[in-house]
Amino acid sequence: MKIESFKFREVSVPVRFPVISSVRFSEEISFVTLEIQTNEGISGVSYAQSFNSQVAKGIFSILEFFENMMKGTDPLSTEARWREMWKKTLLFGHAGIVSFAISMVDVALWDVKGKYYNKPIYYLLGGEKKKYETYASDGLWLVNKNEALKQSEQFVKEGFQSVKMRMGRNDYKKDIEVLQALRTEWGDSLDIMADVNQGWTKHEAEDMIKELDSYNLYWLEEPIPTDALDNYAQLNKDSNIRICSGENIYGVNNIEQCVRQRTSSFFTPDLQRIGGVTGWLKLAPILELHRVPCTFHLFPEIAVHLLSIYPYTEKIEWMSWSSNLFKEPIKCENGTISPSDQPGFGLEFK
Repeated sequence: MKIESFKFREVSVPVRFPVISSVRFSEEISFVTLEIQTNEGISGVSYAQSFNSQVAKGIFSILEFFENMMKGTDPLSTEARWREMWKKTLLFGHAGIVSFAISMVDVALWDVKGKYYNKPIYYLLGGEKKKYETYASDGLWLVNKNEALKQSEQFVKEGFQSVKMRMGRNDYKKDIEVLQALRTEWGDSLDIMADVNQGWTKHEAEDMIKELDSYNLYWLEEPIPTDALDNYAQLNKDSNIRICSGENIYGVNNIEQCVRQRTSSFFTPDLQRIGGVTGWLKLAPILELHRVPCTFHLFPEIAVHLLSIYPYTEKIEWMSWSSNLFKEPIKCENGTISPSDQPGFGLEFK
């Protein structure tokens, strides 16, 4: 079997709740979708978040580069194809749109592999089908406390036992006000994660952690800029609240450095920043060696397969954004999800 062609396009989908964070506002999400076609009629699909049309065009250019490079090669040799992409982009760098494209191609090739062998990806990886608890991440952006309570009620009715709220408002007292309202409403029956989206300085984070100490947060995510590793390590060491990071870290080596520096108690790698499935297979043993609790940032329909081989899996982030891309999206029922039993990832674009 040989790779024949790539088909890719930009798709914008609506969101359940407007995205309002310290770094962005959006009422729709932009994706680039990819379908790799082979000469035997088997195709594999993947996607990445592109943020806007300008970034999407950049991803297109890298995908075109990979398409020309890979035509006529064996799609089942996923490690070989991954190394080719890595080598051919040494002079470009392995972050940003290059990382997005590498990851997209790799995921699509694994989808081809699953369909060729007529097995779901979790099986090919050596895992078993499991049911995973999720946390609701669609809402609780930087909204007022009344809206936050309204959204939390919807999530609880849907069966979620964990939710993520956002912090990083200009007035930090408003962050506390929303968290306090949620705790008053739900007590400790609801696990609450808080994500700052890199919105504080180190000193602000230190002050806020003291303020948040009594609210029993499950974790505090990305309180400061991702690349401030020494500051992360200090916060993680001194804080009674567990620190979480990982979604904006590119590549296996960089996450390994974070693990060694103990920058966080939880890691949430992002599939389009770590090199896809093959990147995960390189990263997972490092995390396991250090017994690091881990889950994925977004990509729930892929994460349920990949986490089947990881022993220290945390709750999976449930974000419904990508569901709009597929004819039969993965379903989250009573706050839990399971992988598809269909060959590959079991996904087909609309």
